[in-house]
This record gives sequence, C-alpha cells and structure tokens, in this order.
Amino acid sequence: MSLRPVPARCIPEATVRVGTAERKFADAETLTPVMREVFGTDRRIAAVDRLFNGTNKGVYRVTLDDATSTIVYVWNPA
Repeated sequence: MSLRPVPARCIPEATVRVGTAERKFADAETLTPVMREVFGTDRRIAAVDRLFNGTNKGVYRVTLDDATSTIVYVWNPA
C-alpha cells in the first residue's frame, strides 16, 4: 500500500491543564478526519498514544482497528 502525503491542515486539539499551564493534545476524535482521508473509511482508530520528546510538535502513534499503526505529527500553527 502506498500512502500519499496529506495536505497540511489545522487539527484541533483537546486542551488539558498541566499545573498552571494549558497544553493541547490531539485525540481520536480530532485525528479521525485525517485518518479517514489517508486510510479510508473502513478502518477506525483503536488507540492514540502521545510520544514524548516531540519538541515543538505533538508526536502521536495512532493504532488502527486492524493492528496497523502510523506516526502523526501535529504542529502548533501559532
């Protein structure tokens, strides 16, 4: 299966309070439209795991319901 690049887009992220700061993280709901565009509508997200040390971007491992996974990078547009 060859994958095509997905055009850059703004992915809304869930806001989580960490101490006194607010951090924004992507979740299954916000990543679903991108996953559908790339992998089609036959697959569903089974898990989203945030990988640490992503510097200024969020790095996530997205596992699909057929046990395949992909890495997703989310940059803050600001």
